[in-house]
Amino acid sequence: MDKEISGGGAQLLSPEEGAKKRVRWSVVGICFAVSACIMFLLYACLKVWPFGENAVLVLDLNAQYVYYFEKLRNILTEGDSILYAFERNLGGEFMGIFAYYLSSPFSLLVALFPKEMMTEAIYAIMVLKCGFCALTFGYFLEKTRRLSPFATVMFSLMYSLSAYAVVMQHNLMWTDNLIALPLLVLGVDAIIKEGRYRMFTLSLIYCVMSNFYIGYMSCIFVFIYFFLRYFMLSEEERNPMGHSFHFPRALVRVGIFSVIALAVSAIIILPTYYSLSFGKMEFSEHTKDWAQIFDFLDILTKTFFGSYDTVRPEGMPFIYCGMLMPILLPLYFFNSDFPKRKKLGYMLLLLVFIVSFNLNQFDFIWHGGQRPNWLNTRYAYMFVFFAIVLTVDALAHLKSVGVKKAAFSAGLWAVLLLILQKFEYEHLPDFKAVWASLGFLAIYAALVPWVKGNGKRVGEVILSIVVCCEMVLNGVVMVYALDEDVSFTTRKSYREMVDEYSRAVDTIEDDSFYRAEKLVHRKKNDNFAVDLNGLSNSTSTLNAKVVKLLKQFGYTSKSHWSMYIGANPVTDALFGIKYVIADESARKDVMDYIHDMYEWERSTEDHLDIYRNPYALSIAYEVGDDILDYDLPPVPDPDNPEAMVDEDYIAPFEYMNDVLTAMTGEKTEVFIKNTTEEMSYSGVKIKHVVGHTGYEVSNSTNPQLTYTLTVESDKPLYLYFPSEYPREVTLKLNGQSLGSYFENETHAILELGSFEVGEVLEITLELEDKNLYISNDCRFFWYFDEDAFHRAMAQLHEGNMAAYSDSDDEIYGTITVRDADSVVFTTIPYDEGWRIYADGERCETMAVLDGTLLAFDCPVGEHEIRMVYRPKAVTLGLAISVAGIAVFAGIWALDEAMKRRRAKAE
Repeated sequence: MDKEISGGGAQLLSPEEGAKKRVRWSVVGICFAVSACIMFLLYACLKVWPFGENAVLVLDLNAQYVYYFEKLRNILTEGDSILYAFERNLGGEFMGIFAYYLSSPFSLLVALFPKEMMTEAIYAIMVLKCGFCALTFGYFLEKTRRLSPFATVMFSLMYSLSAYAVVMQHNLMWTDNLIALPLLVLGVDAIIKEGRYRMFTLSLIYCVMSNFYIGYMSCIFVFIYFFLRYFMLSEEERNPMGHSFHFPRALVRVGIFSVIALAVSAIIILPTYYSLSFGKMEFSEHTKDWAQIFDFLDILTKTFFGSYDTVRPEGMPFIYCGMLMPILLPLYFFNSDFPKRKKLGYMLLLLVFIVSFNLNQFDFIWHGGQRPNWLNTRYAYMFVFFAIVLTVDALAHLKSVGVKKAAFSAGLWAVLLLILQKFEYEHLPDFKAVWASLGFLAIYAALVPWVKGNGKRVGEVILSIVVCCEMVLNGVVMVYALDEDVSFTTRKSYREMVDEYSRAVDTIEDDSFYRAEKLVHRKKNDNFAVDLNGLSNSTSTLNAKVVKLLKQFGYTSKSHWSMYIGANPVTDALFGIKYVIADESARKDVMDYIHDMYEWERSTEDHLDIYRNPYALSIAYEVGDDILDYDLPPVPDPDNPEAMVDEDYIAPFEYMNDVLTAMTGEKTEVFIKNTTEEMSYSGVKIKHVVGHTGYEVSNSTNPQLTYTLTVESDKPLYLYFPSEYPREVTLKLNGQSLGSYFENETHAILELGSFEVGEVLEITLELEDKNLYISNDCRFFWYFDEDAFHRAMAQLHEGNMAAYSDSDDEIYGTITVRDADSVVFTTIPYDEGWRIYADGERCETMAVLDGTLLAFDCPVGEHEIRMVYRPKAVTLGLAISVAGIAVFAGIWALDEAMKRRRAKAE
């Protein structure tokens, strides 16, 4: 079965023969070094610091992941809790974030870099991971197909610099599974052929523990690949020892060691499942109808050089891995050197991926029952791996099918490309994709037959160099296309915000537990980087009830995120926002009540002003037990405006009045509605949607709604337009623009200011979309009664807990409970993991405000309170992981003992 890969005499060995050869670690090391250096240079071409002003931060790496790395660094270097974080929206478990974003061993490298070089730490991780992708692929080739060093490096670069590996690399948590895939494939082979289990078990553990999400996809892959691989192998290959009942034994082995791998990973899996139970599982609706995601011809466009469409929701799989692949892959299936069962098995495997790419129900299963939010077909790297493996075999055995067939295949692909060009695909630009692909097709059409025909080692060297150049050039095209699509940020834009606000936070001298926020946001997760306990946050491991609650209080909050926009004295007090950091660019409407009511403490050297809120309540305080019976009102489904729902919507102002009434036990109206407003409209027609009034553009000339009101009080006036189906408008006050409303982060409570009684105001909503929906039966304009606010806060402050914390998973302090008909209300999101003790005695906990926040019973009198976060999912997961490790270690030790006994007997 030995076949030459080039005239230089390098041979392709059978799997058994290759396994007996010692791995050339120098070759594997070269794979790593070359790939890592190329990735380093790719970002240098993008002018990433220190080669320019850019950073590697893009898309979610810029908006989310970098901030989680900041938190991880604090965990590793400063002892922050890994279990809980108050930097996210009011607080929440952190193990879910760790398991999804940070559990890769590469993440630990952030502890080796100073805080000021976080972006460079991520740059280093990306470079190293690219190198390890090439290393494991090179190791796979060394173990299964002994190629020449040049060929091994060449094919390893096709894997590590494939379009998927380059474009998706900013999702750092996914790339560990690219590293592990070659080892996992080796492990499946070993467990089938020889009953050896270590490679399989360890690689599957790595897949799941480094990222449970892509690890889940790896588990699906193992299930599919085991059966197909067993079918592909001949009886001699899969059962060289001639064992009876080999298939059931192999099946049981792979099942047992899969279970052991999952057991070892339980410390990640169980906390992750617990995290997802807070709302991610209901995050997206799934249609039961079958649908084709893209046209069949479209997928072929993604095999060509420079073919970048988008990472947005309409994007297709990234399957480009060099122009050698489309030329040689089809020839594998026409080569008589390969058994029909192997060709059929690999064909079925590739079809599984292609069909999954294109049928929504299969794609839905691969993605864990969720439709991807951008970045589609996240398992496409598996297709790339096997496409390259078959390309390797096709090249090695090209003589058997005829070397001229490579030129013929290249010609067919060139014709297909010219046909596709006529369809004017935007992601196949003439010069970057079409001309470049035609050029490489022509080069390989001439080079591959020459390499295989003349038997000259120099030909293989030239081929390797050309492939290397192709992968480098395509990598450059990919990173620039990604930049054009979603934009890399500059290092300065990140560092300035983090450094300036970190210095401001360091000036706050307060030993108590407190929350703080800032008025200007770079991204929703800034608090992780500047160490603020706040409520701005964005994460896939969301707490849906908290997001809903914050929206009900008038903050901008939806889907999987919330932001400190829409704050007012009531929300700041109730949620314990004790400090607010403002700067000169903050919106004036947000600043008014802060200037008027809060105490200015200091200005920093970066011109940031720190205000202390004297009305801020503690994280826990005594309230009337009426709060136990008050829940959030129902809301319609934002994805289905026609769905029936209870129309009894409560506006945020009315809701805050009701909450304060329940807390204080007496009628409290901090917000007073305006009663003299009139609405007129032009350029629109009215339609009715359940719970809402809809306005549809009928005349494109200035479609708008105008609210005219006569000022009834000189107290500060606020507005909020509720809608479950927000559509962008331009908001104006007396003809002066207040900016966008409803769009993105702008749908929130807005302070208009104070006006003279009798003054007439016109608030105009100019439609920027074809529709506008506003909730029915609501008052939109409310006055803030500062006297009523003072009375309510004075009463609640009497039951304040003096709270302190040395770690986010533990809060302690003292509280004096005055009334037997009361509970201690906390602004901690409800989580069964919290255990609360009063003077050492366990307190009964309960969920309030529609199951969103935590409260507990406490007897009358003064008490020492201790709140500890210890979720059962973590303790149970840890116990199962320890048991799994013990079982695996025991099997390993027993296996080694039996081997030594057999060797001694022989």
